[in-house]
Amino acid sequence: MSDEMDASLEKLRHLHGQCARTQLQIQDLQEEQCKLSLEFEHQLEQHAQADCRRLADMMRTKLPSELRELIYQYLYFEDAPIPVGSYHFTTYVPEPLRSEGTNIAHDEPFIVIPEGATRQDHSVERDENIIYPDSRLLNPAYLGHHIAREASMYYYKANTFSVCTLENALSDFLFKDPIHNFTGQKRIPQSAEPLGLTPVDHIRNLQIRIKYEHYSTYLAFYDNLDDGEKNLVQGIFDVLHDFCSHLNPAIASQLHVEFCMMTAYKAPTDEELYHDDRQHLNLLEAIRVPVYILKHDFGVDITVIHYDELVSVFPRNVTAIFQLSKDQWSQVCSLACIEIGRRL
Repeated sequence: MSDEMDASLEKLRHLHGQCARTQLQIQDLQEEQCKLSLEFEHQLEQHAQADCRRLADMMRTKLPSELRELIYQYLYFEDAPIPVGSYHFTTYVPEPLRSEGTNIAHDEPFIVIPEGATRQDHSVERDENIIYPDSRLLNPAYLGHHIAREASMYYYKANTFSVCTLENALSDFLFKDPIHNFTGQKRIPQSAEPLGLTPVDHIRNLQIRIKYEHYSTYLAFYDNLDDGEKNLVQGIFDVLHDFCSHLNPAIASQLHVEFCMMTAYKAPTDEELYHDDRQHLNLLEAIRVPVYILKHDFGVDITVIHYDELVSVFPRNVTAIFQLSKDQWSQVCSLACIEIGRRL
């Protein structure tokens, strides 16, 4: 009996050993499969890039610019604004809360969207039917430098772009060479040749989304900071002022800018209504100077709209609030300079 048990245990140990060796072999084969798959994808992408560059070069050498522009119109023109930057479609979460992994639950109001209206905030997922600035269709690794530059110039000039005032999204998009959309993503080396253009010099239609709706959602977070609301409003002003300071006056008059103030006011009581009014006035004050600088100093065509689902499912045009004439704005600037001189 003892001999039989010993034989069974020995056989069991042998089977365990075989199982362990088989598992190691499976693991090695899976790792090898992963390496081969990555290598295949890399080679496939290289071949695809080479084929696309040959077609693009053929298009450059054989087609006149007028026909190339027709191709660009077919490929790159979008009917709707192209969203750029993070948190474009959802309520912004302050960075410290994200880094701490904090999950603050809040109730989203149920809004019935009538015919003719569209939600301004709807999804965190990209629309696969939209050509974004980091699309392969604009990547010089696929198009070559010349066609990528030419196509990008058309792309930025022909479309409307919607950018949020968050986390340097505005300056990163407008004032950096588009090559930065592709570097650091293993699509193109860091040393890749810049396209030699900045989007702001070619864009004709720009929507700047002033994200303020997250203030009420994360009010407790901002109240824990010194002058939290003041810092938030000051940040909006700084982003817009930086945009104005980098704008090229020579082409600014060709630009149309729509400011879209995104809020989420909740006023069930008289006290909260007072706070909402105060916050809205502060928000208007934060954009007042940039709006007048763009409108009167640069000749930019300006529209200001306000979007708050609890106020109206349709964005409200509030451009008329900023009604100072150019002469009146000049007088305001003169008085401000005098006041600054006195303080000095």
